[in-house]
Amino acid sequence: MPGRKIGPPNRGHSRGVKEALTPEQLRQLYVQEQRSLAEIAQQFGCSRQYVLVLCRTYGIPRRTRSQARREALRQ
Repeated sequence: MPGRKIGPPNRGHSRGVKEALTPEQLRQLYVQEQRSLAEIAQQFGCSRQYVLVLCRTYGIPRRTRSQARREALRQ
């Protein structure tokens, strides 16, 4: 079929998120405000895994499990 794209279908779960979630915003939310990947994902309407991919892409270091646990207990 002419014009048909080849490859996996775009499910739309992260469409526009990368443009909306800038490196500065992600660093602010994740590093400075200590928000979880799940909280950020919910706010921007994408998956937690996609936010993790953005962290890696932008060079934002991930918290260790013990750091994340400590932060969860403080709240």
